[in-house]
Amino acid sequence: LIIVENSLDETALLEAVPLISEYGATLGKMGAVQRGIPSIWPIKGGMGHISTVFGYTTNDFTGQRYFHQGIDCSTYRTGDPIVATADGKVVLAANDRSYGLTIVIAHAQGFSTRYGHLDRILVRTGQTVKQGQTIGILGNTGVSTGPHVHYEVMIGDKKSNPFDFLWLK
Repeated sequence: LIIVENSLDETALLEAVPLISEYGATLGKMGAVQRGIPSIWPIKGGMGHISTVFGYTTNDFTGQRYFHQGIDCSTYRTGDPIVATADGKVVLAANDRSYGLTIVIAHAQGFSTRYGHLDRILVRTGQTVKQGQTIGILGNTGVSTGPHVHYEVMIGDKKSNPFDFLWLK
């Protein structure tokens, strides 16, 4: 029979409790920060594909080269739910001449997101939304060649590539 002596010291365990508590609190804060950064796919359930990328492309209507300031996400059909990609406050829920039915959400850290060409808007200006909450329905309104959501991420007034943030989830 071999007897193994317990090498854990009660004092060491007691000293570890505050460190573990601090680590847990830090993880909780990181989760809250992450929910405020646009980091999830805008079509519910991760459905769809990219039909137009961020950057230079050709305009389908004019044939001219231009800088596309977001990504176009499509499932080839109208009616799929569009979700808020981060916690925030709706600052615009209206019809726009180019983007059609459009939602703009202000987020923490100076971020904002735009969702254009929607079939329906399910939120109102001033409403607080949570990451993953359904805010609209994918559509084909405004200047559009087919059902999709035009999705933009802005930091202040600067348009950013939404792909730079999708890695967070």
